Amino acid sequence: PYLPLTAGSTVPLSGDLYLNDSKFVRFATTGGSAGNASIDFSTGTAFSFISNSSSAPMVFKTSSTERMRILANGNVLIGTTATTPIRLKVVQNVANEWACGITSTATNSYGLFVDCSANAGVFALGVYTNTGTGLFVRNDGKVGIGTDSPSQKLDVAGKIRVTDDIILAQQNGRIDYDNGVSTGALRFFSTSGNTERMRITSAGNVGIGTTSPAAATKLDVAGGTKSTFYTSDGARGFKQ
Repeated sequence: PYLPLTAGSTVPLSGDLYLNDSKFVRFATTGGSAGNASIDFSTGTAFSFISNSSSAPMVFKTSSTERMRILANGNVLIGTTATTPIRLKVVQNVANEWACGITSTATNSYGLFVDCSANAGVFALGVYTNTGTGLFVRNDGKVGIGTDSPSQKLDVAGKIRVTDDIILAQQNGRIDYDNGVSTGALRFFSTSGNTERMRITSAGNVGIGTTSPAAATKLDVAGGTKSTFYTSDGARGFKQ
């Protein structure tokens, strides 16, 4: 049920309108389905607002289906009615569609801006996946992929695939092998057959073609071809 109200453009309605129980105000146009209904706040420079003075949520619907609600504490829910300690929560329940999209088309414009400079918490950004931990940016500037406790500027829990060069842009760049213990080896594989080609042990010995380079040999090359190398004193030698 609804209450029809009519008023001329020069004689606006004045005062408050109170509705009880399940009553509502319906906005319709003389053009029917082809027309556009709207709410226009013609207040000049005065402040305009829509207010809900109760503790119940404010609900917005289209086609008689709820699309969004604003809770009494100011939290906004889109696509869900479940209360959550998140200021804005968007739930997508349609397959093959993004939950949220941001498009910036102006010249020299920007995309998404997240400012947590005044945040004393741990995280500035968190992305979860269906397998658990996804990507996290902590307030100390460290980024974790597959981990929410990165120890370095970029901490990846898992394999990394690089389709271009890796550049160490410093004078004395280095690659550290640190598995938390004093044993093990840094290994080099070729993707063809997933075969190990070379390893550097924790003792500093290098093995090529072997997974167990001799302890007394800094460079141990296994195979049918002799490999020549020079020692620090200029002598030449080889190991077959």
